Amino acid sequence: ERILGYLVQEIKKADIPLPEGNITPSAPPLKQMLEIQEQLQKLEVELREVTKNKEKLRKNLLELTEYTHLLKVTQSFIQRSTELESCIQSAYEELPSFDCDPLVEYNCLHRLEAKLGFISGLVHRAKVEAFEKMLWRVCR
Repeated sequence: ERILGYLVQEIKKADIPLPEGNITPSAPPLKQMLEIQEQLQKLEVELREVTKNKEKLRKNLLELTEYTHLLKVTQSFIQRSTELESCIQSAYEELPSFDCDPLVEYNCLHRLEAKLGFISGLVHRAKVEAFEKMLWRVCR
């Protein structure tokens, strides 16, 4: 009965119509009853396996969707940075040199290259809060 209840529950979840009516077949012989019970156990195992695989596929789809979104955002970021690089002739920042005395020779300037780098990736949902705390502490 437990197996039949599970199978009926899964059939209803899948919106598969069940035949209606008050049909009560006669009880099968003992040998046939054991075969039916064995078949039902096999069906239960297969159905549980299919359900597990379905959940794994849903998780994989969600992960892949997140990755594609991340790739799109990264691609737009890279395109914007290359467009900005082409507009700006030099990516240098002028800072006073540490070799010169700033009071005596204030016009002694040294060029240092300013580079921007980035890292992209996904953070597991369970670890987002810890990641945010770590970023907050590092960026203070």
